[in-house]
Amino acid sequence: FVNNSLEQLCINFANEKLQALFTRAVFKETIEAYKQDGIDAAEITFTDNAELLKLIEAPQTGVLSILSEECLVPKGSDGAFCEKVHEKHAKSKLLTRVKGKSASQGFGIAHFAGPVTYSTENWLDKNKDPLSGDLEDLMRFSGNALLAEIFAEPEAAAPAPGRKFKSTAFKGVINTFQSQLKDLVSVLEQSSLHFVRCFKPNDKKVPDLCETEVVARQLHTSGVLDALRVARTGFPDRQPFADFCGTFAALYKGDRDVFDAKPEKERCVLLLKQLEVPADKYRVGKERIFFASGMLSLLREKRVALMASVAILLQAGAR
Repeated sequence: FVNNSLEQLCINFANEKLQALFTRAVFKETIEAYKQDGIDAAEITFTDNAELLKLIEAPQTGVLSILSEECLVPKGSDGAFCEKVHEKHAKSKLLTRVKGKSASQGFGIAHFAGPVTYSTENWLDKNKDPLSGDLEDLMRFSGNALLAEIFAEPEAAAPAPGRKFKSTAFKGVINTFQSQLKDLVSVLEQSSLHFVRCFKPNDKKVPDLCETEVVARQLHTSGVLDALRVARTGFPDRQPFADFCGTFAALYKGDRDVFDAKPEKERCVLLLKQLEVPADKYRVGKERIFFASGMLSLLREKRVALMASVAILLQAGAR
């Protein structure tokens, strides 16, 4: 946008939250799985946006917290809010001053998708702009169940013994947005995640034009290239010893009594060696085997081929 305001910060903040989910699902959980099984994870590197999220949402020092606090200050102003942001994050590499403007007019944030310059004009008014109480009541008692649920008043927590309820604190637009975003992230964290990345083919907003540099920049900043690198050089497929033996034991050519008498881990290693799986295509952990991308599929193809040949022999014998 030509002029980025509070609305754009909210959008970009939500995108940062989704990027954090992507990072955790693709990189952090992979590293944790490696560590649990004693597999070296030193080669996995990635860009984390944890510090940027801290810059935006940290209690007391985050940009959004400073905004909410400034809304409570008598004669608080957009300029004072902006100056406090610069003061709190003077040493941060993620927040910068806007060239040609004073510290009271805006700031820049280095988002994962690229730097964005924000103008802080009217931010306090926008944050103080509550929905009319009459409109809230109208939605709350709507015959539409979804609307009534969205606008339902949260249940107040019971006060501690001997204490009274405190008066309702100021709750601006940002507080509501953060609460709703937190609920969304909580739901996503408990879900089976699948990510679909959408990229702009060009910055000119015209059809049938793909600018290589524009797409390449987005691939890099979104973490897609890092994810592809991890998938290519890492071991994304994994199976517990029992599952691997149960699935591929039929491929073992040798004394089955001796094979079955061995511990599951040793049986897995014997199978891998007999099937001539390259040593750089798998890692044997404490409880699981980790495979390079595509290796497990090749083993499954070998098993299917064996089952097909056995089926043909059985059919021939039956005839």
